[in-house]
Amino acid sequence: MRNLRFWIPPIIGVVLTPLCFFAALVSTGAGHGSYGAMFLLYPVPSAILLLFAGLARDDSPVQKLSMVLVFGIAILQFPFYGFVLSYARLKDYWWLTITAGIIWLHILGIVVWLVLATMMWVIVN
Repeated sequence: MRNLRFWIPPIIGVVLTPLCFFAALVSTGAGHGSYGAMFLLYPVPSAILLLFAGLARDDSPVQKLSMVLVFGIAILQFPFYGFVLSYARLKDYWWLTITAGIIWLHILGIVVWLVLATMMWVIVN
C-alpha cells in the first residue's frame, strides 16, 4: 500500500466521481428526464432511493437519512472500486477476486453504455 501504483485506481475513482455524478444528475433532467444513467452509474444508491421512495414525508428523518446514505454511497463508490481493484491485486482471496470481477463487469457495462450513447448521439445529430 505504500507503493504509488496501488493508489492510482482510487485516484482515478476520485477524479471520475464528479464527472459520473454530473452525468447522472444531467440525465435525470431535474426529475423530467431519464433515470437510465443514474441506474447504470449508481445501482446501489438508486436501489436505496427506490426502496425508501414514498415511505415517509419529504421532511421526515427517514427520508433525510436515506438521502444522506444515497449521496454518501454515490460519492464513495468509484474511489471504493479503485481501492478494491488495487487491493485484489495484492491479496489472493476468492471473495476479493469475485468482488473485483463484479466491479469490472459494472465498469464494462458503463463503457458499453457510453459507447452506445455516443453512437446514438452522433447518428441523431
